Amino acid sequence: MEKSRLAYFKKRLMVVTFLAPALIVLFIVVFYPIIYAVYRSFFNWSLLSVDQSTFIGLQNYITALNTPAFLESMRVTLLYSAGTTVPSIALGFALALVLNKVKKGKAIIRSMLLIPMMMAPVVVGLTWRVFFFDSYFGIINYVLSLVGISGPSWLSQGPTAVFAIIILSIWVWFPFSLLVLEAALSKLPKPPFEAAVIDGATPWQCFWKITIPMLQSPLIFVFLLRITTDFRNFDIVHVMTMGGPGRATQLMSLYTFFQGMRAYRLGYANALGVIMMIVLGIICFVIVRFVFKEKHSDKSQGGGLWADEQ
Repeated sequence: MEKSRLAYFKKRLMVVTFLAPALIVLFIVVFYPIIYAVYRSFFNWSLLSVDQSTFIGLQNYITALNTPAFLESMRVTLLYSAGTTVPSIALGFALALVLNKVKKGKAIIRSMLLIPMMMAPVVVGLTWRVFFFDSYFGIINYVLSLVGISGPSWLSQGPTAVFAIIILSIWVWFPFSLLVLEAALSKLPKPPFEAAVIDGATPWQCFWKITIPMLQSPLIFVFLLRITTDFRNFDIVHVMTMGGPGRATQLMSLYTFFQGMRAYRLGYANALGVIMMIVLGIICFVIVRFVFKEKHSDKSQGGGLWADEQ
């Protein structure tokens, strides 16, 4: 008995020893900055006097939630995230379905479709700003002029500026959804599809009843990563519009940056970052909770593959 306990202890100690370096790095890189940001969010801390700070409790959070500019940035962020995440996943999924049917040249086509994601966001933002969305020399307005349409000043008007950054973000990030979902599609087992075809299922029924349920985990994974990336997006929007015109495209990340690096309100900026983290955590929790609730409901109902259509 004593020997078995000693062997178990040695095994656990070996596991901890191997994991310790990675856990230490994870704590230094991830957890310590979060803890320090939360701690500093309770202080009136200015970049002009870094060595001086005053504890003010929840005042930074109260100020943020009562500031119209911050509430507006939250609204813009939610609008931008909703307008970018779902279309980019839908486009990536559609192209993944097409690419999964390709027999020859798949590697070349895949590599070409991944180019937007491999480019530096700053380069992408500057390129689209100059060559596509410029009011006088942009390609989009030139094409519109060929059919007698006067193109708008894309980045000088609020609605069109939001539309422009959404379109650009979809173009940049759809390859990620394509890459993950195409790999998941290639690993789906063939027997369920063959059995469904024998039972008389149409391609549309196979897609909704077999493909989508089997891809539920990859789809959730892609959606959560995309929503977190869009929610924290900074570089593309900063290069394209710098939050303008006015505050039309000022995301929460941009507002936090301006408060910390331009207004020198580091304590307030930390509070904004914590609020953004909490909001994003709530969104992800609700999504995961809803998906697992639906999965549990489907299991409890039981029935065959086509039970609800009979």
